[in-house]
Amino acid sequence: MMSTIERKPQQRRVPPLAGPVGNSKTNQSNDVKVVQSLLSFVGLLPKAKEVMPSGILDASDDTAIRTFQRQNNLREDGILNPGGETEQALKKAAQPNQEETEDVSLEAFQKRRAREREAEQKQRMQEAAQEISGKVKSKEENPAPPTEREPDGMPEDMRYAADQEADTPKPDRKPVSAEAEAALIRAQGDLERFNNKDYSLAARFLSHYIGRTGEPITLTAADIEGASLYREAIQTNQRRFEEAMTKGIVDRTYEWKGNAAVGNEGTPSLFRDQILNMKDGETIALQNPNIEDAGDSWDRDIGRIHSIWKDPDHGNAIGAVKLRSTGNFQATRKGSIIEITGEVDHSINDIYDFNNDTTIDRNLFEDYRILAEEGHAVPFEVHGSKKMGLSATLEIKDGNITNPKFEWKDLGG
Repeated sequence: MMSTIERKPQQRRVPPLAGPVGNSKTNQSNDVKVVQSLLSFVGLLPKAKEVMPSGILDASDDTAIRTFQRQNNLREDGILNPGGETEQALKKAAQPNQEETEDVSLEAFQKRRAREREAEQKQRMQEAAQEISGKVKSKEENPAPPTEREPDGMPEDMRYAADQEADTPKPDRKPVSAEAEAALIRAQGDLERFNNKDYSLAARFLSHYIGRTGEPITLTAADIEGASLYREAIQTNQRRFEEAMTKGIVDRTYEWKGNAAVGNEGTPSLFRDQILNMKDGETIALQNPNIEDAGDSWDRDIGRIHSIWKDPDHGNAIGAVKLRSTGNFQATRKGSIIEITGEVDHSINDIYDFNNDTTIDRNLFEDYRILAEEGHAVPFEVHGSKKMGLSATLEIKDGNITNPKFEWKDLGG
């Protein structure tokens, strides 16, 4: 049975870490929540993470941990070990007047967090209500001047429009629930955090979502180029095209264990055979018409967790996404030399929504989903494209392809 602890005003009792927290560490969700809450309390993370810690370590958390260590002359490794000097120093900084007493359970800590979160939401909602009330009062005290009217009280064109509007049935407007109002306040808090951290794309997308227009957004080539994850995906798919031309097998990764090959046998491509069968002076289009999932395009999946950790701006804006690279190539044989030209369209087509189909969506983006379900936000399509040109030469020698040289050139959007 848990013993009763006498609480002093403003004391913040936290449970001990069960495992290490930091980049490449165990990072148990409850431990990360404790660290995020404390870092927020000492001012190194946004207030939202104290009220609603995510439990998932991201780049901003890593930066905050290292900043705290540097400010307190601790080893700057970005890691908190259970009972270690960084954990103890952080707890002391968050509760400087705390006496050495027993830690409360995680359950009690979470209940207190829930109460604090509810109190903060209530305060924000009251402030929002007061602001709205003030605007309404101001409008009542300073009404807009009346417009000039025809003798009968309304101009002809306005009378017609009013009659038409009166005849048009209006759908019932769904009232704002307390849950949706709280979700909107938290979304506004996220928007403020994105702007403060200069996450311009994440701020733009979230603002568009709660703006409810539903209009699609087009990513520029610069938007795609600006994300390290997309650049890596583009490079991966371009390497796949090169392997298709030189090896005829793409993504083969295996190693020999004894007399057996273990690993991925890869995906076949017809490009290499088509090149080897070319006659001198012939020009052909390289195609894979009958190879399922390995035709003239390659897909690269980018997960939400990885994207948020490595690139918070694009990760929060787009999250999990598939980058598809579609190629269009021509090959010409001149003696033993093969010249290849063409281009690849690297495209992104996604929907900005939160449909509860992944653990991340369920745990981190419930507020955003509530807004859409109650009509206070509207999902929208996201499209983007970046084109790369290819110029390559290969040499055919003794029935094999040798001396491959590939040059990729940025063609923009």
